[in-house]
Amino acid sequence: MKKEKNVTKKVMKTEPEKKAVNHDDFRKICNRILTKNKGLTLVENKHGAIQIKRDGGGGLLFSSRNDGVIVTHPMYEGTGKKKTRVYAISGGMWDDISRVSHSEITEAMLQARIDDKKSRADYHKEVYGKNPEKSGLVAKREAAAKRVAKVSKEIGKKKEAIKKETKEAKKASNVIQRKASKKISKKGKAAITRVPAPTPATA
Repeated sequence: MKKEKNVTKKVMKTEPEKKAVNHDDFRKICNRILTKNKGLTLVENKHGAIQIKRDGGGGLLFSSRNDGVIVTHPMYEGTGKKKTRVYAISGGMWDDISRVSHSEITEAMLQARIDDKKSRADYHKEVYGKNPEKSGLVAKREAAAKRVAKVSKEIGKKKEAIKKETKEAKKASNVIQRKASKKISKKGKAAITRVPAPTPATA
């Protein structure tokens, strides 16, 4: 049996599975927070991620995700000249919020966010009000808008294609019907000409 030379085997690439995070500990903290504070709403998605928002559209306060807990305000340690920013997200596009690992998040951190009356929108305006192009939130919204526009455009194209196909099919059907009616009328005339004249009645 001859061996095949220069044969490359195609291997299907598989993306690594995202490590599932247990949100139970964070849920317990949230339950204590909700018991102590009024005017808050807990939202949980199908993946178990948890969000706490202010009632009446007051905005997101914190959210538990696979990569940590997002707290929607900048966090600092120390005072005066020793005051330093902590739990900042690298890249400079999310300087209005903080991300804390699941192992480090505390009830005190979440309570501090609740006691802070500024909204996420307030902090975003402070940090990116003059330079919205540097904001990760703005970039995320623009990307989402582009995706929606792209999907809408594709749906529009599909609708136009279906409409065109339906119109062409109807047109073709009408042509076939006209041709069929012409053939029938010709055969009818020929049949009439072939009908023998009636013989005169005999007395």
